[in-house]
Order: sequence, then structure tokens, then C-alpha cells
Amino acid sequence: MQKKITVLFSLTLLFALTLGYSEGVTLGKAGTLSGRAGIYYSNSFATDSENATLTHSYQYLNFESIELAGLKLGVGFFTIQELMESDDNVYSNADNEDFGNRDGLTQLYLNYSLSKTSLTMGRFEGGMEYNGDYYDGIQIISEEIDGLKLSAIWYNRAFEAGDPTDIIQNRPEEIADGDDTYGEYGFEAEYTGIEDLTLIGMYYTAELFDCYGCRATYEFEAGIPLTIMGESYRSNEEGDNGNLYHVCLSASPIDSLTLSTGYFELGEKAGYANIVDDPWDVLESDAQEEPGAKTCYISAEYAIHENLTLIVLYGEVNYDSTDANQNASNAKEFVCGCEYCILEGLSLSVNYVAVDGDSTAITDYNEITANLCYEF
Repeated sequence: MQKKITVLFSLTLLFALTLGYSEGVTLGKAGTLSGRAGIYYSNSFATDSENATLTHSYQYLNFESIELAGLKLGVGFFTIQELMESDDNVYSNADNEDFGNRDGLTQLYLNYSLSKTSLTMGRFEGGMEYNGDYYDGIQIISEEIDGLKLSAIWYNRAFEAGDPTDIIQNRPEEIADGDDTYGEYGFEAEYTGIEDLTLIGMYYTAELFDCYGCRATYEFEAGIPLTIMGESYRSNEEGDNGNLYHVCLSASPIDSLTLSTGYFELGEKAGYANIVDDPWDVLESDAQEEPGAKTCYISAEYAIHENLTLIVLYGEVNYDSTDANQNASNAKEFVCGCEYCILEGLSLSVNYVAVDGDSTAITDYNEITANLCYEF
């Protein structure tokens, strides 16, 4: 199966590159092919182990039919091949011996659209703010009211196949079979009817937890363009309530430079863990995900050329006491990287991460990653 998908994708990719496609390949009256392929490399230098290297290639291929009487059919596949992996690898998973080579069905859905409302059934990629991965379920999104977007989802299986750098490192065991749930529901509302202001509210519920919250983002001019964002969430997991607060201020003193600083805080109990996705998570390590964590960060993004962007981030995580987190007292993280657009659709990103963890839970390490990706 994996070899067939790889061959099919390679032929499609060669065709797309030859004709210069970067926004999908139109197949006449049948529909559109889209996808991405790349090579991901990581080298981690942990203080208590040898260097760990990991190199994979990945391919995603998606097809969506043309719309007929409001109906569209979609299907998608992915495959990952291990190119190189060191023996002492921090990414290894004892429960998944075939860690380096995986393939699977990412999408198989039927979509029905009427006016500004769409209904999707089957296996699909979530299009909601807090649902960005792949799900088996039903989703409805409506924008019938100007300035208001309403979304609802029910699913009983979740897949993390959206980001190859995540599925290679973090949750390979969930790709093949999916993560079964007891049935989870989610609702989101996004309001943009007031100029420069965006409001988002969300509510998710499952057998073991409930989670709700909101986010407000306001853009304004104060001599220079400024954006202020605040969000707050509360969750309940088996009777334990947890909270998350996050504020962020961004400024662009010149067109090519964006400076940001922010602070977020987790409660000492359930915290953020129940929320399906985490758009506020700016650090590479897991230090800010520990209960009781208080994180301050500052970042800069500078486009020195229209095809080259540099990124620098520094974050520091502190905890009230070891009672709130028995394994950690504080941690620091430094990230620098760049993204270069080689040609339309083809990009290279390189990042360096240094984590200084004063704990047994957050291990000191340095990591270099590179991702060469072509999307069409």
C-alpha cells in the first residue's frame, strides 16, 4: 500500500513541478488534486544521552471532486518513509516498532453546501479554530449571517496527521488506527462584525471533561500597527477545574518587522489539557504545559527579503511551588530559525531550539530541525 501511494504521489508531484502548479492540479471536469511532499530532519543533543538523529520523507495526496448539486467527494492519503534514524533515538516508541514507515487514509468525506452553509460527513480535516487535525464524524459550518461564523462538530475518532513534524515526533501510535473516543462534541462562534475586532467563543464536551472559553483580538493604530489579544479558558476533568489565561501584544514598527510579547498561565489542576487544540502554545518544549506554569515570552519576526524570514523567540516558565508541579521549578527556552521560499510552492525552514530545564520532567536539550516542503 505504501509503495503504491508513494509511486502515485511521486508521479503527481513530478507533473505539478513540471507545469509549475502551486495551488492544486485541476483534472478537467473531475476535480482537483492537491498535496505536499518533503524531507524532515532532526538532530537532538540531550544532556543525558547521545545525539539522536531522525530523517523522514513524507507525502500527502488529496483529491476533491467538482461540485454537483451541492455535493463534493474528497479522499486523501499520506505516507512516511524512514530515511535515517540513530540507534539511541529520543523519538523511538517501544509500543510501535514500525515507527519510521507509516501510511494511511487521512480523508474520505462527503460534503454538501447550500448557500453559505456546508455539511461534511466521514473522515475529514477539521476546519474549526480548535480542531485542526483529522476526525471521523460530522461537521457543519455556517456563515449565513454577515460577520458571524458558526461551527459545530461531533466525532468519535481523532487523528494527528496534519503536521508531518508532529506525527514523526509525538504521536505515531495514533496514526494507524486513530484515537477512539466516547464521542465528543464541539461548538465555536466567530464574530467579525466590528471593524478590527475578532471575537471567538468555544465549548467542547466529552464523557470525561467539559471545556469552554473565548478569545478577543483587536488591531489598531497608535503611531504603529498594534494587535492585542486576550483569551481565557476553563475546563473540568473528573471534577477538577482548571484555567488558562493568555495575553499577547504585537507591534510592527516597520513593514518587515513584527515584535510580540505575551504571558500565559495555567491552573494547578486540569489546566489546558482538555482543549482539543492549543493555538496559544508558542514554545517548542512542554514546559509551559505543566499545571501551575506561568510563562513569559518575547519574539521577533523579520523579513529581510520577500523570500526569506528570520524568527527569534525566548520564553521563560516559572512555577509557584513544587506542590503545583512536583517535577519542575522553572525552564527557559530559546528558538531561532529561518524560512526561505526557494520558488513558488517550495520552501525550506531551519530551526534551532535550546531548552534549559531545571527539573526532571523538562530535560535540557538542544535540537536542530530542517524541513524541505513542496505544496501544490
